[in-house]
Parts: sequence; C-alpha cells; structure tokens
Amino acid sequence: MIVKCRECEQRDRCILSKLEREELSEVERMLSKSSYRRGGLIFQQGLPISGCYIVCQGAVKLVRRTRRGEKQILRILRPGDLIEVEALYEKSHSTYAKALEGAQVAFITQQDFKRLLEKYPALAQEVLNRLAQESLYFQEECVKRAHRGIKERLSLLLEELGVKFGTEGEHGLIIGLKLRKRELAELLGCSSVSLYKALHDLEGRGIISYEGRKIVIKDAESLHRIGE
Repeated sequence: MIVKCRECEQRDRCILSKLEREELSEVERMLSKSSYRRGGLIFQQGLPISGCYIVCQGAVKLVRRTRRGEKQILRILRPGDLIEVEALYEKSHSTYAKALEGAQVAFITQQDFKRLLEKYPALAQEVLNRLAQESLYFQEECVKRAHRGIKERLSLLLEELGVKFGTEGEHGLIIGLKLRKRELAELLGCSSVSLYKALHDLEGRGIISYEGRKIVIKDAESLHRIGE
C-alpha cells in the first residue's frame, strides 16, 4: 500500500518534515513511489544519477563496491532518510542501494528537487543539516576503525541499530532487522571470521542472542560498557 506523505507516521523525521501540509501536496505530485522486496535493487553504483531517493517505509542498505569486488555497507537507512545525499550534486552513483526488508521508496528528479530547495529555504536548511550530520557520522566511523577493536565496534553498531530499529520484547531489545552475519561484517568492514568471534563472545556472555538472523540485546548496560 502506497502511503501519502501527509498521512505518513514517519513524517516528523522525514527530510521533507519542514514543509507545511499544503507544500507537501505540491511535492507529492513530483514524487513517484515504488515498493521493493528484500534484496531489491533501488539504484546501481556507477550509473548516471537522475534524481533523489527517500525511504518511506522499511529499511535500505547503502553499499560501496571496490574495484576488487569487496563490499562495504556504509549506512542502514530508515524511513525519512535521503538515501544518497550526493545525488544532489554528483553525476553518477558512487554507491548502490538495496532493500534490507520490504521497503517503499520515493523518487524525485534532480531538477524538481533543486527547484524545491530554491523555493523553500526551510527544506534547503534541512538538507544542509543532514549533510553535516552525515559528514560527522563518517568522521566518527573513521575514528572507531582506527582506535577500537572488532568487539567494541560491534557493540556500538548493535547499540545504534537498537536505537533505530529496536522494540522491547520479553527477553530484551529486539532489533527489527534480519541481518545476515555477512551483512554485519560488511557494516563493520571486517572479515567474517573476526565477526563470528566477536558475536560468539557476546552471545557466550549472555549480552546478546543471535538466532535465525534475529538479534536480541539482552544486557544493554554490558553492551554499552564494551563499546565505551
């Protein structure tokens, strides 16, 4: 079911959140929305950019593939996020995007989006804010990789996913994404062997459980201490 922007439950955290309801009506006429199953390709790395994509429902992974064929998941995006901020000013995609879970994504042409930025200063300011947040996020990621081990980085990653996608369950905080171990390794930029060892340690200490790609944070305080 295609959800209208004005009726969206995630409207408050959407990049379009600064627009008034009447302005949203104008924007909605410029949007085309598509639904994707898990693994569905939204756009391909290296191809020309024709517009911008916004996550409406579900989750999307943003991935960069190296010349040697290695994959690095840069971000996991949730409803309201602009998938590739560079799409506003670059000519070709430096990454590719796939649906992690069933996802609904809105598309708007570069030309239309630039017209909106000129017309609505509040929207332009929100885009600048998100650019700044993204720059800060990647700076912090660089520091983590330089100074923290795999177990510490995994703990921080699980904390972040818990905040973004977690729901309280009987045995702890359930991360509402079914992530393969390979995907966790690609998020951390580490080998599968290193990821397995870190996961096994956290599971053995009763801090998390990982079954059937379902992750439950059972001891949030201990997980936080490891990541500090």
